[in-house]
Amino acid sequence: MANRKHLTVLKMGVEAWNAWRAKQREIRPDFSLANLAEASLSGALLDHANLHGAKLEQADLERTDLRGADLNGADLRQANLNGAVLSNATLCGADLRQATLSEADLYRAALNWANVRGANLSRASLNGADFRDANLQGILLRGADVQEGNLMGTDLRKADLEGTCLRRAKLIVANLSEVNLSGADLREAQLMGADLTGANLSETNLSRADLRGTDLRGANLSRADLSDARLVRANLAGAKLQEALLCGVDLSCSDLRRGDFTRADLYLADLSGTDLSGANLRGADLRGADFSGAQLQETDLRGTNLSGAVLSETTLQEARV
Repeated sequence: MANRKHLTVLKMGVEAWNAWRAKQREIRPDFSLANLAEASLSGALLDHANLHGAKLEQADLERTDLRGADLNGADLRQANLNGAVLSNATLCGADLRQATLSEADLYRAALNWANVRGANLSRASLNGADFRDANLQGILLRGADVQEGNLMGTDLRKADLEGTCLRRAKLIVANLSEVNLSGADLREAQLMGADLTGANLSETNLSRADLRGTDLRGANLSRADLSDARLVRANLAGAKLQEALLCGVDLSCSDLRRGDFTRADLYLADLSGTDLSGANLRGADLRGADFSGAQLQETDLRGTNLSGAVLSETTLQEARV
């Protein structure tokens, strides 16, 4: 339960609270289970405070210092956390639906099992944040920094991550169907087993990313950088990869049926054992590519450069060359 004295001082206003807190730095404020819904706490010094299970629905926490605070299970629906400092805070199981956290600092914050559906985290700093098993459906993360973030098993369906930095982030088995990742930085990211069906990955940087076993059916990867990426046994049926950079990529044993690789760069790519039936490879750079054991029935290879390509045991029935 909340400390009554702490609540009394806080209700006197932010200025009075901050003045009291400045003299009581050794005390950890306790507002656990407190009802602070719609409270005006902008700029308050609440670092390391105990707000476990607190009701903060529609509260104004803009630019509030919540470093290291315990917000586990807190109700922060529609709260204003723009510019707030939440580095190293714990928000496990918290309800952040429709909250605004634009430009907030969530460095290494823990948001496991949190419900962040529909929240606005545009331009937020989420470097090293832990979102494992969180619900992030439809969130706005444009321009945010999520480098080395842990998003394993998260639900990001229809989220907007345009221009987001996710370098070296963990997105293993995450649900990213219909997500907008246009222009995002996913270099060296781990996306094994992720669902990216219908995702927009145009002009996205996925160089050296691990996409083994991912589902990319119908995804838009036009002009994306996938150089040296690993896509073993991935499903890219019907995907759009026009002018994509795929040099050195490992696509072995992948489903590439009806994929559009027009003018794509597949120099030294590993396409062994792939199914490219009905795919469009017109004008692609296929120099040194390995097509051994690949299925190329009805594949359009017109205008391609196949110099040095390996075509042993390749099926080229009705292929257009």
